Amino acid sequence: MRGTPTTTPSGHTPTTTSSGGRPLSARASGRPPAAAVYGHPMDESKISIVTACLDAFGRKDIDGVMRHVAPDITWHYHVGTRPVVGRDTMGKVLSKLVEHQLDSRWRAIRWAEVGDTLLIEGVEDYLTPEDRRAKVPYMGAYDFDADGLIVGWRDYFDLELLMRSERGEPMEEWVRSLVDAEGT
Repeated sequence: MRGTPTTTPSGHTPTTTSSGGRPLSARASGRPPAAAVYGHPMDESKISIVTACLDAFGRKDIDGVMRHVAPDITWHYHVGTRPVVGRDTMGKVLSKLVEHQLDSRWRAIRWAEVGDTLLIEGVEDYLTPEDRRAKVPYMGAYDFDADGLIVGWRDYFDLELLMRSERGEPMEEWVRSLVDAEGT
């Protein structure tokens, strides 16, 4: 979406906002917009819901995460791996995961919303039980139902890159530039 916004097939002009909620067209950086939303302004409530889930996970508050997911959620905790289906099963997996991901500092860099789906570019950042800081670029897709509950959750990240980070191996500069990126 470079240059002047065009009209979508449905006749809407894209509304573009940054993670701070300000119009990107006001930016002087010349970079392309970070998020495009067709037909309506950015709905901060979806990003707030996902952020609340991830903040709760960082506090090891599994019930705080579960408050925001539908009973029949399908969670692809790593796309390419068999998904977890159902809130109860997701809670059990998260209960094990919090013991491995200590001091979780997940953060969103950019996001875009299309219909009932929120897409987030971010960084997974946590301390391992071996006291090593693991960081990996992350992309997530979250589908919401009419009640604002998450019914679909897909996590996209490079598993081998994450494993190398967990082992404390040096991070390539191109990866460091992604994990050190700030929101736009």
